[in-house]
Amino acid sequence: MSDEDEGMNPEPPSMDWLLTFADLVSLLITFFVLLYSMKVVDVQKWDELKGSFSGVFSIREPIYKVSPDKDTSVEKIDPLKSDSLEYVETLLSRAFQKNPDLRGIAMRRSLEMDTLTFTVPSDELFEDSNAELTEEGAGVLRSIGDILRHLDNRIVVAVHTDPEHEATKQFPSNWELTMIRAIRVAEVMESQGIVKSIVTTAEGASHFDEIAPSLPLAERYKLARKVDVILYGEKEL
Repeated sequence: MSDEDEGMNPEPPSMDWLLTFADLVSLLITFFVLLYSMKVVDVQKWDELKGSFSGVFSIREPIYKVSPDKDTSVEKIDPLKSDSLEYVETLLSRAFQKNPDLRGIAMRRSLEMDTLTFTVPSDELFEDSNAELTEEGAGVLRSIGDILRHLDNRIVVAVHTDPEHEATKQFPSNWELTMIRAIRVAEVMESQGIVKSIVTTAEGASHFDEIAPSLPLAERYKLARKVDVILYGEKEL
């Protein structure tokens, strides 16, 4: 056979592309199976997984448990709108008014800092010079945490106290006292289902001079002992 005849009978096309196509189809099927399996979450297994990770990475252990069937009567907050502090302020005001334990909480908003701060007197949460929460104080914080768990804002807990402090082995200064108090507050609030970790700060008596000096000293000391819960808005995202 001449070279000219060989050129008129080319070899059949290779079928190797079928292997690549079969691999692609297998990957697509696997992908859709994974999507379907993730569509339904086993709540019990998910809770076990979260617990195992929190035990490894968290330095704080929750000190209170939440009853899943507890009727908190808290208005549901749309997380898609939660970054707007104007929206958050309206809903928190409404939620606080519905709860007798929260009606007296003062709330203030800073447009410049894009923050919303509400203050709880430390005397309503702790015994004097003590970092352990009272039963009533823990109840107040659980109510607050149950409201805030619907929000997606960054949360900071800042604890203040008055200048007077009798040094003890456990709390040599006001700084140690306010630091442990801040951690206790964050623990209880996070135990209500807040997903984002709460940032804690110990302020001690560093802001005491900001309280009006014209007030009686006892009143200034009382105002200095407080817990600030600060929510940050869209500028912080």
